Amino acid sequence: MSNSLPEISVIIPFYNPGEAIRRCLDSVLAQTKKDIELLLINDGSSDVSVAISREYAKAWPNIRLFEGVNQGVSVAYNRGLENAVGKYIYFCDSDDYIDPETCEFMHSRMQTSGAQLATCALLRGADFDELLLNIAVGDNEIWNREQILRDWYIPMQRGSSFHRSNARGYLPGCMFRRDIIEREKIRLVPGLSMNEDELFILEYLLYVEKAILSERPLYYYCYSDNSLCANYFIHKRVSWLKQEKALLLRSEKTRQVFEKSGLTAEYPLLHAELLLAEAYHRLQNTAILTDIGFRQRYRQAADIIRQIKTSSSWAVVCQNAKQLPRDKKIFLQTLKCGTLAVLSLCAAKRMQGR
Repeated sequence: MSNSLPEISVIIPFYNPGEAIRRCLDSVLAQTKKDIELLLINDGSSDVSVAISREYAKAWPNIRLFEGVNQGVSVAYNRGLENAVGKYIYFCDSDDYIDPETCEFMHSRMQTSGAQLATCALLRGADFDELLLNIAVGDNEIWNREQILRDWYIPMQRGSSFHRSNARGYLPGCMFRRDIIEREKIRLVPGLSMNEDELFILEYLLYVEKAILSERPLYYYCYSDNSLCANYFIHKRVSWLKQEKALLLRSEKTRQVFEKSGLTAEYPLLHAELLLAEAYHRLQNTAILTDIGFRQRYRQAADIIRQIKTSSSWAVVCQNAKQLPRDKKIFLQTLKCGTLAVLSLCAAKRMQGR
């Protein structure tokens, strides 16, 4: 790489990926697009990946290594963003790897089309026979702002009746413009390690006037038994309390981003659903506290319910009550019944493992 600023910053956070990080780094260094910087963010690793990352950083002038204590993947990604200097941003997980043409393919399409976002597909599975898409489209399709909001942003709202399975937010399936990220101060949510990528993309989509989309598979998603997804959904190693804290962070940010979109009047039912989801997780976080007694939990829950019912958002929820999905209708009726009913519902949900 020359002394000029790199065109693309590839950000790779890592936490104990072991030898797999070597394959990831080799795939980035083998890119046909050469004016790339690679930002390695060590999120408190203690395995062989520490020595490997130092070895590569010493050998390659376009690799910058940042070390620190474990603070979670979102903080690590943000540290990469704060130190990146490339015009474009690409994110990659340390136990995965990319096709040699990944960066060149998306970068060239963004430049020739004037798009603020480019996508590719991901491959997953033992034989990489499962195709993952952020949005199902024809190859080389260009969407304007109206299409982006209607067919990607709105359907991707997590946990609502608008959500559909073919509208997703896979971070490594996108290339972004750094000037937009910095101008709008878009960051991942610290403390959130579940669906943090979807929230980042949701917010970024608000500032995209044109996106160029592709189903070409360029990213290889490799299963790791120690990954966050495996810990959350397969091994159930993450406590209910930690899961609920993550769900509250996610629901808060989703609602905030939606309200920033200016679409609340057009989609009042979605707004009501997001408000109720946040209220539920806020109450569930109070209900499962183990360091305080029942009376204190009751008082805290009662205060939350009072705040909900006296907020301007309560009218939005009530006006759309008849159209709500069944689970949210039940929660709304429980809210109207009072604190004991809410705490009982929270307990029932925990017993069901939800």
